[in-house]
Amino acid sequence: MLTRSRPESIKGVHFIECTNIIKPLFLALASLLNSKLKRRLSYNDPELLYSQVPKEMLPDEFGGTAGPCEKYSELWANYIDQNRDWLQSEAEKKADLALMPKDNEFAVFQDTFRKLEVD
Repeated sequence: MLTRSRPESIKGVHFIECTNIIKPLFLALASLLNSKLKRRLSYNDPELLYSQVPKEMLPDEFGGTAGPCEKYSELWANYIDQNRDWLQSEAEKKADLALMPKDNEFAVFQDTFRKLEVD
């Protein structure tokens, strides 16, 4: 269920610089995944990460050359501050289900296709 409900494709999950407490959690998580996703998990293997993500895209703290994490934290904080009104208005948008017609002309398509006949 964890993997089938995701619309995006998981290319890899890298756990780096983890404490020993995380290892049992990592193994427990891996036991819940199918074999394809298990192969895409990496635990404390920075070389595998570097082979998949260019060092220019990783922050200094993870062995990259893109600058410190603090820099990106500040950039995101500034972005959120500059776009606060828009972000709040987007978060408040909801569908008004009361406006949906009760006798929907497309309701016929909500049935299953078990008896679908093609000419």
